[in-house]
Amino acid sequence: MSSLLKTLGCCLGVITFLGCGGSSEPVVEVITINGKVTFEGAPVTEGSVQFEDSSTGISSSAELGAEGAYTLETATGDYKVTVTPPWIEIDLGPDSPPEEDYKEVDNIPQKYRQTNSTDLTAKVTEAGQTIDFDLKP
Repeated sequence: MSSLLKTLGCCLGVITFLGCGGSSEPVVEVITINGKVTFEGAPVTEGSVQFEDSSTGISSSAELGAEGAYTLETATGDYKVTVTPPWIEIDLGPDSPPEEDYKEVDNIPQKYRQTNSTDLTAKVTEAGQTIDFDLKP
């Protein structure tokens, strides 16, 4: 289940707990968008893309696939976008538990990996929208 659906489920649970009471809480419509992530024109086929709207708290992510393609469930809004490498398990030896860290990749520059340094943004306006990103060194 995507992180957006978990967030929406929690919000619906809170609204149900508080009751309807005639309030006019906005309904968040989940829509599906898609796109591709490339690095200097070449597909980024490993990792994930994340959309985050700090004003609403909505955050969604999707794994990158063949040709750098992704499909993401989210809501309309303005998002900061990050792209991160996949997680890998690092063996520290027989007497230590393994750790996880990002896989070392050359096609996702550091600046795109955190919301405070990325310059990627997306304006999601409708279902079926295609939003592509071409990362630069």
